Amino acid sequence: MSANQVIDKILSEAQSQAEQIKKQADEKNAKERQKFQAQLDDYNKETDRLKNKASEEAKSQTMASARMQIAKDNLKVKKDILDETFNLAAEKIMNMDAADYQNLIEKLILSAVQSGDEELVVDKNENRIDAGFVERLNSKLSGKGHLKLSALRADIGAGFILQKGKVRVNGSLKVLIDTARENLQTALAGELFGQ
Repeated sequence: MSANQVIDKILSEAQSQAEQIKKQADEKNAKERQKFQAQLDDYNKETDRLKNKASEEAKSQTMASARMQIAKDNLKVKKDILDETFNLAAEKIMNMDAADYQNLIEKLILSAVQSGDEELVVDKNENRIDAGFVERLNSKLSGKGHLKLSALRADIGAGFILQKGKVRVNGSLKVLIDTARENLQTALAGELFGQ
């Protein structure tokens, strides 16, 4: 074999090895690209999943906040209606005619009497509760009727205070309205918080 043939054979084998190495490198590169693409696809899927989860959580929080605000607004409207209702009820009681007012107060006093010998304190401007009214009350207390109208007057608007010594039962209009208001507001708060 001549030198040129040897050189050509070496070059041919080198070319063949170079092509083999290039083919192996291309295959390895393709596998690496596939592996990288699979990792990139997994990363994109996880990113989308996290994005969707964050979006759902944000939407859920927004909806919960909106529901809470609606409930608060609803409660405020109900409270405003209650306030107006109680104000109207107080005004109506204050302006009742003597007979209706006496019937209402009589029921309240009869249910509040403890010993029957308490003093009955009324508002400083009260003219519907008098000695005759107290006598009728005493007659209905069957034997324990020794109530007396106090000379002391209080600034209670309407209603009464029964007192004996240091023991007082406050049946003033303000206390009665406030008690009813608290009970209803507790029920409304229960609605707000789902109790």
